[in-house]
Amino acid sequence: MGLVLLNGSAFGSDLQSDRNVLKEWIGVQKTLRSTRAAWKEEKTALERHRSLLKEELALLERQLEAAEQGVEKGEGETERLAERLAGVEESRKGMLQDLERLEARLKSLFPKLPKVLQAKLEPLIAKSENADPGHRFQYLVGALNEVDKFQSQLSLVPEMILLDGRETQVNVLYLGLAQAYYVDRQGIRAGRGLPGDDGWKWEATDGLAPAIANMMRIYGNEVPADFVILPVEAK
Repeated sequence: MGLVLLNGSAFGSDLQSDRNVLKEWIGVQKTLRSTRAAWKEEKTALERHRSLLKEELALLERQLEAAEQGVEKGEGETERLAERLAGVEESRKGMLQDLERLEARLKSLFPKLPKVLQAKLEPLIAKSENADPGHRFQYLVGALNEVDKFQSQLSLVPEMILLDGRETQVNVLYLGLAQAYYVDRQGIRAGRGLPGDDGWKWEATDGLAPAIANMMRIYGNEVPADFVILPVEAK
């Protein structure tokens, strides 16, 4: 992939413009890092939940084995394991609450995600709704992994977006989940997109069509690397 220079001010090359470029780009990178860190923290909580489930299962198996060996031999061990199991159950309840909270958050974020990412998450979210805790964990971690992967890379995808009230086929280059650029197949209609509460919002700037198309060609290694100057919005 080539080098891309993003500039939120008017096209220019003076020192102040260069400083603005650096400031805005750093802002975007901070947003990407903070979002990615939040997902990783949530996945860590789910990992703890899975460990507790495994421990609980091991205790139940040992308790059953002790009971099968006879009342006299297994009574003391059973009581001791029952106490440990009670402690695990309390922790498990807390982890289940975390699981439900994270699942609810993922669903609330779903409308804000790009369509291509939504398509990958829909089967996982659907499967998790009626699954047991262990499988819910697996499906949710799978979904978080997909979000984390999308967040940490550039993604060039064909997509139908709403332009002037009509669905239009374009190519979209997503900069993680921060923003995106689009251009139609004719290289005439172009602009950028930003995430909103009920979906991505697309802002037409047809004058950027040559630059955006060139950036996509650079990304696809179709042309040599070069500087591309485009607007960026730092959060």
